[in-house]
Amino acid sequence: MLAKKTLEINPHHSVMKEMLAKLKESSDEKLDEPTEDMARLMFHMALLNSGFSIEDPSAFTGPLQKLINVGFGLDREAPIEEIEVEIEEEEKKDESASKPDDEEINVDDLQVEDENKESEPAGESESSETSETKEEL
Repeated sequence: MLAKKTLEINPHHSVMKEMLAKLKESSDEKLDEPTEDMARLMFHMALLNSGFSIEDPSAFTGPLQKLINVGFGLDREAPIEEIEVEIEEEEKKDESASKPDDEEINVDDLQVEDENKESEPAGESESSETSETKEEL
């Protein structure tokens, strides 16, 4: 049986005090849109921290984007401007020409380790081992 999780609100937290003050100040007892977005963000953060998933991620990322805009000194509702990038056909050809399709491998550059390396006397040099390896190839 899974334990039932409970969301607890700390009424002494400065953010909760500020939201309550804004709620009391409003004439219709509703929060303004920015404050409501912040309340939703806090709720979604609590869900994530408690191990739950968010059914609609855009409900979290939308207000988060607005908060990031404000943090960077932009308008809260600043639209995202799409940028078009033009790629000329010549640039594509130059890139494909500079990358070889097949890489050449020189067999003489390859080194094969000898399985009986541990049984060899310690005084033997690597040059003799390398020459033996090349002879085997």
